[in-house]
Amino acid sequence: MRTRVVQSALICAILLVLPRSSAGADGPAIELGTSLVHLSAGLGDRDGTTLGIPSTTGYGYGGPGVFVSIFVSPTLSVEPQLQLVRTSSGGRSAHLFTLGGQLNYFVDGTSRPSAYLFGVLGVSDTSGGGNPANIGAGVGYRVPIGGRLTFRLDARVEHLTDDAGNRVGMGISIGGLFGER
Repeated sequence: MRTRVVQSALICAILLVLPRSSAGADGPAIELGTSLVHLSAGLGDRDGTTLGIPSTTGYGYGGPGVFVSIFVSPTLSVEPQLQLVRTSSGGRSAHLFTLGGQLNYFVDGTSRPSAYLFGVLGVSDTSGGGNPANIGAGVGYRVPIGGRLTFRLDARVEHLTDDAGNRVGMGISIGGLFGER
């Protein structure tokens, strides 16, 4: 597990130093952010509800813990995501580690408030040995504030493999903007 966390951190660091896009439009090169609040509910047989403040919920599913949004054009970004949930009680510990990605399409671009559509893919590692994958989609609204800060509100639905069910969620995230395209 520790090796996977180190590998994921290295991947994120490499992505941060990759050359920026030459898309030609003014705007941020990257947005580094985290979830502030996330509410997630299971559907069908997996109907548990979780609330995370300030963290991801759904035991690692349903929203990014930490994300790096790499803007590849004025309306498109690729977003590697990392989540880690660790619990400990009575001398025993458990973890869920999720590595995923999200592709965002910003309807009105990234330099002003905009609705956006997104798709999500991810895979998890759990203490119990399961490795469920998730696939999902959603809609959101992103508001840049003062040139260096953003807030996001999103809603999503995700399907989890390995008989882990389906989830819907809503979240609020904050991000910092760095660099220029």
